[in-house]
Amino acid sequence: MQLAVLAALLLPVCAALAHRYRRLICGFYRRRLLPWLGGPSPEERILRHVRTEARHGTPDRVLSAIEEWCRRVHPVTDTDPGKARFLDGVVLRTAPLHALLVGAHCGYSAIRLARLLAPGAILVAVEPDPRAAEIVEEMILLGGINHSQFRVLSGSPAEAIAHCRSALEVSSVQLAVLTQGRGCDCVRDLRSLEQASLLAAGSLVLADCLTSSGASCFLASIRPGPLYTVSSQRRLDGIATDRMVELTVNCPAQELL
Repeated sequence: MQLAVLAALLLPVCAALAHRYRRLICGFYRRRLLPWLGGPSPEERILRHVRTEARHGTPDRVLSAIEEWCRRVHPVTDTDPGKARFLDGVVLRTAPLHALLVGAHCGYSAIRLARLLAPGAILVAVEPDPRAAEIVEEMILLGGINHSQFRVLSGSPAEAIAHCRSALEVSSVQLAVLTQGRGCDCVRDLRSLEQASLLAAGSLVLADCLTSSGASCFLASIRPGPLYTVSSQRRLDGIATDRMVELTVNCPAQELL
């Protein structure tokens, strides 16, 4: 009898807590329990959605399908409209011959980059998770991007960045977008770019540090002196976005060693 009364008292409290923290509970289920139970990963689920909702060969339709899924079901990747417009503007402004994306996730940013590249330009997308890297490649192909226009590399960012120069024969990248992790991870990837000598004078590095504190950590780790210039931290709509740090390379790091 006492247990029944206690259960009746606790049930509304548990229901209220479950409703309040439903996003955290759903996220824990999708990212922790579902893979353990053998279910599809968030990237696999969003790929299935894109296959059914977007016509093959239409990058904007693929992007819209990803945005719809992230808005309605689960935010697998960052699809903020202001950030998307900012990234588009950076690609059009720099017109890179070689672009590098570290942290491809489900392929959203890779498609945004690749669809704006000039003929003959190549995007190298790095994704540490091997299965996610396969999904990224299929997602880019669904967007109608020709296989000769991109490469997807799996493995640690440091190994993949070194692979760009040795195996893909990329002498330098004109645009590098770092989205893997937080500010400290962007610092690690920037150092890997320096060690691989992939940054030339005029190259642009865009670091998505996720948080303001991450951006502060990233900026504090940049070498003082003439190596980099912080050229912009604002989106095209003028809204301050201190988590997005844009660096222009003044001279290669190896020249200062």
